[in-house]
Amino acid sequence: RTAAMKFRARLARLQRWCRGWVRCRRDRLKALELKFARVEEELGLETRRRKLAAEMQGRRAAAAARGGGRQLNKEYLRNANKKMQATQEKMKKMMEEKKHLFDMLESKEKKEGENGAPPDEIAEAPSLTAQVDIQRSRAAALGRYL
Repeated sequence: RTAAMKFRARLARLQRWCRGWVRCRRDRLKALELKFARVEEELGLETRRRKLAAEMQGRRAAAAARGGGRQLNKEYLRNANKKMQATQEKMKKMMEEKKHLFDMLESKEKKEGENGAPPDEIAEAPSLTAQVDIQRSRAAALGRYL
């Protein structure tokens, strides 16, 4: 048995021990949590779950008092729509802001094409697939900005 083998064996043993220890701790923690929950129940303290449930119940009751549960949904939808519109506006604004960057890029490319030896891609009219590719890459770049 070489030193390396001995080392590996020791390492394996240590890992096994650690695994066991962690499992034991986890079980202990679980048991403690259960115990605490039981104690809380006995003392009549409101556990978090119960609090949440009560809160939801209250909300539902309030919604019912306001005129049915539909109201809550309508309100929620309205808010969601507002949020969506806000995000879309933001995106539009970003697009507008970034548009000049792309224009600058295009003009620069054109200038390079006129002054220096025109690159092959610019010399021949870009095929439809190439155009689509360009648009795709632009969209991807914009996506990165947003």
